[in-house]
Amino acid sequence: MLNNLNFLFMIMLLFSSIFVISSNNWLASWFGLEINMMAFIPLIYTKKNNLTNEVLIKYFIIQAIGSSTFLFTNLINSLHLFTWEMSSSSPQGTLLILIPLMLKLGLAPLQFWFISIIEGLNWFHCFLLLTWQKIGPLFLMFYLHPSLYMILFMASLSLIISPIAIFNQISLRKIFAYSSINHLSWMLIASLMSKNMVLFYFGLYSLMLLPLTYIFSLYHIYFYNNLIHINSLPLLNFMLISILSLGGLPPLLGFLPKWIIFEFLLNHNLFSTALLLIFSSLFILFIYFHIIFNAAIAYFMLNKWLFFLNKNYPINFIFISLFTILNIFTLLLFNLY
Repeated sequence: MLNNLNFLFMIMLLFSSIFVISSNNWLASWFGLEINMMAFIPLIYTKKNNLTNEVLIKYFIIQAIGSSTFLFTNLINSLHLFTWEMSSSSPQGTLLILIPLMLKLGLAPLQFWFISIIEGLNWFHCFLLLTWQKIGPLFLMFYLHPSLYMILFMASLSLIISPIAIFNQISLRKIFAYSSINHLSWMLIASLMSKNMVLFYFGLYSLMLLPLTYIFSLYHIYFYNNLIHINSLPLLNFMLISILSLGGLPPLLGFLPKWIIFEFLLNHNLFSTALLLIFSSLFILFIYFHIIFNAAIAYFMLNKWLFFLNKNYPINFIFISLFTILNIFTLLLFNLY
């Protein structure tokens, strides 16, 4: 439960990101990023131990490096163009400003800090880091209007590195961190279409990730061997649908934005990028199937006699039914699209 002080920091966190994306010059956006960092650090400080202190120090140092580099590169750009306006930037200035934003986002190959600190966070803080904390730097990147080749290069790096690094991971937090990097690649490519498409993808990603982090937090699941804690078949089915939807398995809800982006790439003859997206998503989906398989085996090993419509779980069954209907409704959206 959030106390009054944490509630204040949460409000600061929300409004700082809104301030960043609504800014019209680089200096104001830098100020918003600083407020965002100073609001997030007290939130993740939950108890006094070495791991938490290490996470705080790492996060502060990396964000401070990113912010100072962001300010310095914008200062150079403003001296060259005599303005702090976001609409003005030279090609060299765009490239220099992109680097600290990539660091703040944890995009490959600058993802080392992101993977390192997520292991010391609980699932609520992980959800914030994987979703809300991406908004400011992500939209600042779009305001730069990078070229097609810049976007494809950044997206391709993350699409290649994230599936390779995710193999042999036993930590679910690291798996979802690498998955987040993979989804960021999709959002970068979605920016070639429109900002509305990015918002649509980001909203669906957050919606699909929220129930998973809640379940993992509720049952204290952080590694593969913790999946044995799930003792409810309806909850197991709910988790199965959520993970497959997050992986973009058709015809579930998560497949819709990926299909739209894929069709856009084909229409613009970007076949190599489309092929890379397919293979990268298949690797990530394979890992998701591995999570589901481990959870199912653990459950069925402990429960020999199972009935799906168990009267002890009516509320869970309602949630599962609603979420299933939502995913199946995606088929109708395909026809409308």
